[in-house]
Amino acid sequence: LEAGIHVSCDKPLTTTLEEARELEALAREKGLLFMVTYGYSGHVACKHIRQMIKRGDIGEIRMIAGEYIQGWLAGDDVTGNKQGEWRTDPKQSGRSNCLGDIGTHIENTVARMTGLKIKKVLANMEIKVATRVLDDNDMVMVQYDNGASGMYWSSQIAIGCDNGLRVRICGSKGSILGVVPGRAGKNQDCKLKWNCDRDPPGT
Repeated sequence: LEAGIHVSCDKPLTTTLEEARELEALAREKGLLFMVTYGYSGHVACKHIRQMIKRGDIGEIRMIAGEYIQGWLAGDDVTGNKQGEWRTDPKQSGRSNCLGDIGTHIENTVARMTGLKIKKVLANMEIKVATRVLDDNDMVMVQYDNGASGMYWSSQIAIGCDNGLRVRICGSKGSILGVVPGRAGKNQDCKLKWNCDRDPPGT
């Protein structure tokens, strides 16, 4: 940024909010793009859902449920696991593990799909593996600026669950379920399910 170059950064952006705000201020001062790599929001299924919502296919959004669950950190020993070691170390990942790592994908994707902004939030950040110091299972209740409610569940201790994001959006005219796989070659297909008393336009 100081060299006048646009920056795209993976998570964690920083380990403190103060550091993040400092970088944001620098990017604004320099007139540069500064972004975090949230790949799900660019997926074709997410873009299609965004278009459906923008057209009004499901009416006014009333309820949103999102989940991003994994089981790879269900055990208590991450020795030798490079991905697990830094994610569970607050010196490297900051104040959050699971919510900051995958829970933020839920919110970013929901925001891109719906355009809604969070008005109120209540989070329960849990540590299920006793030897751990950062969260590995999180549940978040949300109220959006249009009055809709939301629930997010992110977990890294859900044994048997692979890497993937699921978002259900319920409106006054219909509902949409979007399932986006996180890994190729895992026999996972992108799914889009539409529930309504009529077919959406363009189908």
